[in-house]
Amino acid sequence: MSLFKKKNISISEIALISHYGQKRRSGDPYIIHPERVMQIVKNYYPKNKMAIMIAILHDSLEECCSDNKNSIFCLIKQSLKSAEESEELIKSIKLLTRDRKTSYDDYVLNLLNHKNLVIVKVADILDNLRDKPTENQLLKYKKAINVISRKFNGRPEYIHPSHWNSVLKIIS
Repeated sequence: MSLFKKKNISISEIALISHYGQKRRSGDPYIIHPERVMQIVKNYYPKNKMAIMIAILHDSLEECCSDNKNSIFCLIKQSLKSAEESEELIKSIKLLTRDRKTSYDDYVLNLLNHKNLVIVKVADILDNLRDKPTENQLLKYKKAINVISRKFNGRPEYIHPSHWNSVLKIIS
């Protein structure tokens, strides 16, 4: 049965569709990154269903044309029972998709008023740091953690201490 003919498509299936054919620098299928980010979020925030859904979809709009974005939004609306929940998820993945005209620092600053987005961004950074980052990536993620630290005078209170410390251990 085609995924598009199913009545209820899962959020994970939407992520799989949105990353179809994409590869990581390593040559691995791209979907392994959102899956690992989702697993990090599940490990540290197991009761935060919204953050878990945001995590698996956090990169789903990056390489999309507008028609594909609209298809992803429609699939999200079909998969979630609550219109409020689907709107929050769509808004969140839009905010997590950086416009290349925006500096990375400004992009991170724009996320800081959204608890779930900070949770997912820190998980995203942790996974990217574990995946043989380039020197430029390492610097970029250090700056992002510094931006977050400055805003919250250290670890944001809602970020699990072990999650935060895992990132700090790698960047220090």
